[in-house]
Amino acid sequence: MGTGGRDPRDEKRNEKERGPQRGGLRGDIEASENGGGGFGENETGEKKKRKQKDGFPPRQKGGTGKTEEAFENETQNQEVRDRLRRQLKGRNMTQKEYLSELPKKTREALDLNDEERIAFIKKQKFIKHPKALKLFKKLEALMNEPKRDRMRSMLLVGDSNNGKSAMVKKFYEMNVYRDEEKMLFFEHVMLVQAPNKADLHDLYNKMFQFFVVPYRKDEPVSEREKKIRHYCDVNQVRMIIIDEIQGALIGSIAKQMEFMNGVKNLSNILKIPIVLVGTPKGVGLVSSDHQLKSRFVPTKIRKWEDDEDYLSLLYAIEMTLPLKKPSMIYENERLAREILELSDGLIGDIVTICELLAIEAVESGKEKIERKMLGEIDYVPAHDREGVIFADEI
Repeated sequence: MGTGGRDPRDEKRNEKERGPQRGGLRGDIEASENGGGGFGENETGEKKKRKQKDGFPPRQKGGTGKTEEAFENETQNQEVRDRLRRQLKGRNMTQKEYLSELPKKTREALDLNDEERIAFIKKQKFIKHPKALKLFKKLEALMNEPKRDRMRSMLLVGDSNNGKSAMVKKFYEMNVYRDEEKMLFFEHVMLVQAPNKADLHDLYNKMFQFFVVPYRKDEPVSEREKKIRHYCDVNQVRMIIIDEIQGALIGSIAKQMEFMNGVKNLSNILKIPIVLVGTPKGVGLVSSDHQLKSRFVPTKIRKWEDDEDYLSLLYAIEMTLPLKKPSMIYENERLAREILELSDGLIGDIVTICELLAIEAVESGKEKIERKMLGEIDYVPAHDREGVIFADEI
C-alpha cells in the first residue's frame, strides 16, 4: 500500500534498517495447539498509515535519520519486547527451565528419535494465540445472548491462510458435550462448510449430514426448515457457523439472494446466531442488502503485526516444538521481524516457517532455531507466490 508524500531516501534508509529479505524458501500449512497468552494491541502504527495515506508525509525525527514513524515504532517494539520478557515465564531460560516450561505432549516428544520428532513437528496442531482467545470471547458472548426475534449474527472475514477455519473448528470442539456414562452427546455449535455455489438446498443437505440423519432432496424448503429446527432442539444447538461462505457468490444474483434470505430465515426460525466465515469477498453477500448488513456484523481478522500479540504467538509456537534447547524466537528481534516479513503476516505461513526451522534444527543437530537457518529451509515467501503458477522448479 503506497503512502502519500514519502521520500524515496526514507524508504532506502528503512529498508537498510530492516535488513535484507530472504528468498528462495518454501512451505504451506494451516495454524495449529498449546500455549500463548493474550496481550493488548498497538493501534498507533495503523493510525500513522491512515494519516500518510491521506497525504501527510512522515516527518523526520531530528538528527536520527529516521522518520518519526520508524523512530516511534522501534521504541514501541522494544518496549513490547521488554514487557513480554517480564510477562513470559520463559525469559532468559536455562535449558532445565525451558524443558520444565514445555507442555506435557511436547516434553514427551523429546524422548522420540529424530524422525519421530520431525513427524510430531509436522502434525497439525491448534495454537491458542491471542487473536483466537479474543475471537472465542466474542463468539461465546454472541452464543449466550438471550433468544429474540431478530438475533444478532456475525460475518467473520480474513485472508486465506490466516487461521479462520482453524479457530472456528476449535470453537466447535470446545462446545461439544459428552457424557459416556449417561450416553449423552450434544453439539452446541453446528459447523458446516458452505456449498461451492449459491444453493440453499445444498446448504440444508450439509446440515442434515452434520446431524447424520436421512433426508430427501425433493422436500420443500418449509419442511426442511422444520426438520432442521427439530434436530437443533434435540442437540441443543446454540450457534450455527457456516465456513467458506464466499462459495455462495458463485451463481446468479437471484440465487445469491435466495441463499442469504434462507440463512436469515433460518436464524429467525431457530432464534440462534449464525456466523458466516470467509475471505473478504464474502462481504459482498451482505453488503447489498440493508437488513443483512445490519444483522451480520462484519469482523475482520487482521494480518499479524510486530506487536505483543505476535511475540506471544511466537512463544506459543515454540512451546509446541520438541527441541532440546531454548530458541526464544520472540527475543530475537531480527529473526522475528524476518519471519513476519516472509509470511506476509499470515499465521499459516508463520507456523510453517517456524516448523521448517525446527526441522532444520533437529536435522542439523543444533537443537535450537537460529536466524541463519532461514536461508537453509525450503520455503517460498508469501509475497513471491502471488500470481505464480509454479512455486518451485526441479
